Amino acid sequence: MIMPRSKKTKTSFKRDEKDRVVLGSAKEMAEWVKLGFEEQDKRKSPDIPFEQHFIDLRKCVLYVSYPIGSKTPSSEIFNLCDLAGVVPGIEKIEGDPNYLFEVNLDIRFDGSLLYGNFFHYVKFNGMVNLDDAIVRSSFSCFKCLFDGFVYMQGANLEGGYTFEQCEFTKGLVMYEAVVGGINAKFNNCFIKERLSLRGASFKNHRIKNYTQLIELTNSTVENLSISSIDTDELPLYIDKAAIHNLKMHDMKLEAAIGFYQCDMDGIITAVQDETKENLRIKELALQKGTGDRHPPQS
Repeated sequence: MIMPRSKKTKTSFKRDEKDRVVLGSAKEMAEWVKLGFEEQDKRKSPDIPFEQHFIDLRKCVLYVSYPIGSKTPSSEIFNLCDLAGVVPGIEKIEGDPNYLFEVNLDIRFDGSLLYGNFFHYVKFNGMVNLDDAIVRSSFSCFKCLFDGFVYMQGANLEGGYTFEQCEFTKGLVMYEAVVGGINAKFNNCFIKERLSLRGASFKNHRIKNYTQLIELTNSTVENLSISSIDTDELPLYIDKAAIHNLKMHDMKLEAAIGFYQCDMDGIITAVQDETKENLRIKELALQKGTGDRHPPQS
């Protein structure tokens, strides 16, 4: 007699030394998310009958082994496209000229470890939360639409970040994020409501014959905060951007800040810090014309 297979529970999954659940395939992530939906259903209140599920990948180790299906994988990467059509709430899109994938629910990665992060051609219809997450290797977003807030507060981006051709309809909050890689760039992005880099810190790798920068280029941003950032002597360049309201509080930078061919309006504030020390910026460049940027020589 064949005994029925016992149902998988959350205790069946492997955990790492920090008690994070290890999910090494799209199939395992789908199983974990479905169990999360069941837990959310049990917690639903009759007072909120239409409360939606959310994709719960909090406090997990997330990667897919490549080549997929190989017995001897050569790499481990987290790429959202591998989850489409497998993990509930993440679908492939057909016939859309701009996007290939769609996330229909809020998705949460709080406190997780991601082996790289690739969001390419994705439309997010809800919130994305990466608070206190660790992202190894690159954090790459290309041609994405974020229709809810994106939270990356306290995130550790070991390989830096690039946001290219992305639209944020609610805003992006990177309060006290740690950026460890050589890439730190927004290009051709449209960010409504706010972009907060308040308290973010960047690592200067001081690579010989390489100019490492923090960049915001060809973009439109409402309510930009670069207050209290630590650039580790890296130049911060804002180039060909429209900035509507800017906060630069508590700045003590031993590096240059440059605004090149920018359209800036609204309230621009740069005030003393809490200890009443003067604002300190090594070099401030304001350039209206079409000349090239010239980073300071070290």
